Amino acid sequence: MSPITSKCKPTRSAQFLFKESRTSGVLINLDKYSYFVMNPTAQTVWKQINGKNTLHDIAKKFAGKYGLTVNKAARDIRNCIVILNKNGFIKFQ
Repeated sequence: MSPITSKCKPTRSAQFLFKESRTSGVLINLDKYSYFVMNPTAQTVWKQINGKNTLHDIAKKFAGKYGLTVNKAARDIRNCIVILNKNGFIKFQ
């Protein structure tokens, strides 16, 4: 896997289902039969993944929503991005 940098543009994989509730969300990978339960902060990240936003763009939006510095937000979302990528929910352009 290539290094994940702030300039990477994650995009959603084609074969998934997403179900959202007020307090959580669930992603199901239809190819790998895996799932990922998301808290509201992970849902914030997921909603910004569109193939156009860089990780830096996502971190800026995350920082604004949660009152963090962009650097702190980038560190916080990195684990979420790595898990989503490892489980086939996203890929990088």
